Amino acid sequence: MKRQSWLLALNNIDEKYIEEAKPSSVKKFKRKKTLVLLAASMAVMFALNLVLFIPYRAQIPTVLKYSGSEYYEVIDKLNTYFYEPPKYKNNFEALIGGLSNIFLAASKNAADERIELEDSFEMSGDMLGDAGINSPTENGENYEEVTDNQVKGVIEGDLFKRSDKYIYYYDGGYLSIYSIEGKDSKRVGCFNIYERKNVDMQQNRADDYAEMFLSKDCKTVTIIYCNNKLSGRFYVVSLDVTNPANVEFKNIVKYDGEFVSSRKVDGKLYIVSNYYAKEPDNYKNAKEYVPSYTTENETKINIISADNIYSPDVLSSSGYTVLTKLDEKTLNVDADYALLSFYYPVIYTSKDSFYFTRSYYERKQESEYTVGATMTEICRIDYSGDGFLNMGSVTVEGEVNNQYSMDEYNGILRVFTSTDKSIIWNTELGNYSFVSDETGRNASLFCIDINTLRIVGSVERFAPKGENVKSARFDGNTAYVCTAVQFTDPVYFFDLSNLDNVTYKETGTVEGFSTSLVDFGNGYLLGIGQKDWSTPKIEIYKEEGDKVVSVSAIEMPDSNISTDYKSYYIDRENGYIGMGITSYRYGYYGNIRYVIFKFENEKLDVAYEFIFEGDLSRMRGSYIDEYIYVLSQYELEVIPESELN
Repeated sequence: MKRQSWLLALNNIDEKYIEEAKPSSVKKFKRKKTLVLLAASMAVMFALNLVLFIPYRAQIPTVLKYSGSEYYEVIDKLNTYFYEPPKYKNNFEALIGGLSNIFLAASKNAADERIELEDSFEMSGDMLGDAGINSPTENGENYEEVTDNQVKGVIEGDLFKRSDKYIYYYDGGYLSIYSIEGKDSKRVGCFNIYERKNVDMQQNRADDYAEMFLSKDCKTVTIIYCNNKLSGRFYVVSLDVTNPANVEFKNIVKYDGEFVSSRKVDGKLYIVSNYYAKEPDNYKNAKEYVPSYTTENETKINIISADNIYSPDVLSSSGYTVLTKLDEKTLNVDADYALLSFYYPVIYTSKDSFYFTRSYYERKQESEYTVGATMTEICRIDYSGDGFLNMGSVTVEGEVNNQYSMDEYNGILRVFTSTDKSIIWNTELGNYSFVSDETGRNASLFCIDINTLRIVGSVERFAPKGENVKSARFDGNTAYVCTAVQFTDPVYFFDLSNLDNVTYKETGTVEGFSTSLVDFGNGYLLGIGQKDWSTPKIEIYKEEGDKVVSVSAIEMPDSNISTDYKSYYIDRENGYIGMGITSYRYGYYGNIRYVIFKFENEKLDVAYEFIFEGDLSRMRGSYIDEYIYVLSQYELEVIPESELN
């Protein structure tokens, strides 16, 4: 019975399995599977080819959809500036490049450690000033100009202004008003800006940066201030100081950006600031890439119009310099202007024009070599009318150190620059630097007609090779400039009376270098600078024949002084020089002193010194009626002239 059941089960086996078990059927199945696998492999390879070898798109994204915007020219240039072409042609190169970077990282880090960075110097220069301007007011109070302004009639912002009755000093959020009464002087008024509502700043006196003006009628104080810890905003505040014991808030303007500098001419304030435009997600909202400010009770946002924006053909940065004109008493904005790609410019202001600089590195490809040089575009903005008028620009070789390396005289803008040029030969074996008298660092002078903005005279590469402009001063048809590389200071005299034949001569070499070269009156020059890195010095020079010779000098070993020119008290009439000094010598370690020097009978001596706490750059001094008043953010010191040595 069991045997019959087993045979019956065999008869029930599906015949298709028997057919598939035949050798010929097995071969057909394997062939079909192979074809499927081959097709799948080809599909994968094709997909990989698409992923790895399809070229990246290397075209600048179009912004034509914004062509109807008044800012389309700005949008187009910013879009080009922000565009970064792909580093690799496709994903395969990116993969290989990424692996290579892993292996090269160690060697690159080692190479970076061998890179030598060039020294950079923060320079100051001379101010020729118009101190002592009196302005009688209705209440009998007279304005006295105490800031040593570079151009007569162009008042520069400072922490310190005064009348014949009061001293106004601003620092760290506080405006302090002191009576002028000799030893009986005292603080009679104070205003804390940080206590005002809607000023979204945190009080930090150490980081506060500001400039201040006092109106000619002595009734209005204007303060421009910012706090470094709050990036991207600063304020212009107007205060009523008619009653010093009860200072009252008047008005405010808020700016997006960073405060740079300020000027006042004929009752109008000129505020210079920077605004950095980051790449926006889109260009629909102009406030994201165009400078703006808030006025009219802090509610109206003003975006600078496209007609008031200048930009070069090729941008070197996405930063703007912004110039606004305000009424001193009301802070109403009368005009505004912006220069795209002029970020952190050097600013020189004449009686009717602002000059802004834009430095960039230019490379010119010749047939067998590449020439690289530092270049500067100088743009002239006329402010003599109701608004701002762009008069054009000129490009010179080199970089302008500071405002004192520029001067306008009889329709000619004179500019000293520090130049840097390189020549790289391109060969099959590699690139090689070419060294000659035309390469490396040096100094040049350019004379520019302000109407045509053409260079009408120049002296190029006049200094020893490797030296830069350290300080300069102009006086009519003459100029002095100091150059240095380390601690030797050649002083050059320029005769600018004939622009077709500008002549110059080296007047001698002094030890160290001057960061400020100042006309001290009566044919003397005052140099403030360094003998070496730990020894500041002040020195008096005079002309003797065809040379400038040292008359007297004082060195301050193991000390620091401020490089801010406005922190120096310079009294040409009475022969006084004052400054704060931090000493690290035995007996002085960590002490901050204020020292008053006296120049008399061709001898420079210490006339008075005392311990005086405060930031060296914020100290101010002034001579008033046989007393010297010295201020810091912490105190006022009054020294009778009779107590000086």
